[in-house]
Amino acid sequence: MPQKIHSGNEEIEIKIEVQLAEYERIHDLLRNESHNTDNIDHIGGYAITDSYYTDNNNFKCGGDMCMRIRRVIEEKEDGNTLKYNFITYKNRNAFRNGIRFNKEYETNIDDYQVMDRILLVLGFEINVVVQKGRISYLHKKHNARIELDAVSNLGYFIEIESTDESGIKDIMSQYSIQGKVQEKSYAELCYDKQGIH
Repeated sequence: MPQKIHSGNEEIEIKIEVQLAEYERIHDLLRNESHNTDNIDHIGGYAITDSYYTDNNNFKCGGDMCMRIRRVIEEKEDGNTLKYNFITYKNRNAFRNGIRFNKEYETNIDDYQVMDRILLVLGFEINVVVQKGRISYLHKKHNARIELDAVSNLGYFIEIESTDESGIKDIMSQYSIQGKVQEKSYAELCYDKQGIH
């Protein structure tokens, strides 16, 4: 996951809210495929903390623009861990047929605390923090990431991110993923749960 730099890429993704049994079923399928076929690669497991910022004007989750600092701890198979941070700006372009289209700018940052301080000085403030465990796989045929998320206080989700809609639909069909397509971001779901508006 390190060395992640996006300069205005379009992010095409779907988020499905699932029950634990479905989460485990898909995890087992992907894990088995990653061991026995060339089509699936296990990318890694991560502990992620996302801090979402607002200026009480243009930038607010649930609106069209979003500012986020992501802190990641990568859990390596050899028992070691890596730590790194990203800052992300997202502009929501569209949501159709359960699939979200965003414009995303993202880059690595060395010092989370310094970047946090810069945003605070510029008039931003943190209004929600989302913590999740993530297991990531790469679906090579569609060049798509399949993310299995266990999100604190929200539950279990599967995200599929690809470069085109058809790849997402094919993966949904291939694994017969059962759940509720979720239009809202994790931050928005936290707002709803905590009564923040």
